[in-house]
Amino acid sequence: TWPLPENQVLLLVRSLPASPTGGTKSPPLNASSPKVIDARGGTLAERPAAYADVATRWWLQVWYVDRDHKELRPRVRGKLQVESKVTCVSAGNIGGTNLLLCGAEHHAEVLDMETLHSTTRWEVPNGSLKHVLLCHDDAGNVCGILGQDNAVLLATQGNVSKVLPHQAFGHITVVALKPVGAHGFAVCSRHHVYAFEVSRSHAELKAVVELPGAKVEHFFSSPYEFFVVLGRERSHKPRTIC
Repeated sequence: TWPLPENQVLLLVRSLPASPTGGTKSPPLNASSPKVIDARGGTLAERPAAYADVATRWWLQVWYVDRDHKELRPRVRGKLQVESKVTCVSAGNIGGTNLLLCGAEHHAEVLDMETLHSTTRWEVPNGSLKHVLLCHDDAGNVCGILGQDNAVLLATQGNVSKVLPHQAFGHITVVALKPVGAHGFAVCSRHHVYAFEVSRSHAELKAVVELPGAKVEHFFSSPYEFFVVLGRERSHKPRTIC
């Protein structure tokens, strides 16, 4: 589940195939019913391995809360069948249009939040996406910041380019992506925080701050500062402000 603006929420729903055996059957699964939602992304029902991946369907659903007869009732605004499991989502308003950036195993896609129609799609090599961030450059062009385990990519119109790792800082492990200002973003890794500005569909590195190297549990950024919560390993205090 992912929260969206205007009292909406995005749900990832998995529909499983019916049992091929004549034995006990699970209740029928309806992709539009909230009863089939697994908010943790786990398996809704056990199935034999022989067909666990056959006919499994993934759906994105936008739900909103409607006040009907003095009661709050969730209702489906739209739904879309997707080819693979969505792993991360970012929402934003660019040029007056509410958009969703959805990351999956080998691609990222921008959807119109009202219709769930695809507006842009980027193929991503070398691993699934763990973080995405919807943004735009100084010319108003839609961009996507795409985070894998050990790399950050900038997706622009018809192009995907590597932002990190940077040759001056070596290997990274991406912990979080956060927006900064109108056209910027921050990347938090275990050892550094990187600040970028997107200009003319290019990500320019503006600042790098070194961290102690402890596990990062939480990360927040603004145009003027960032806040990191570190774990207790190496005897660091559990909260550190840099």
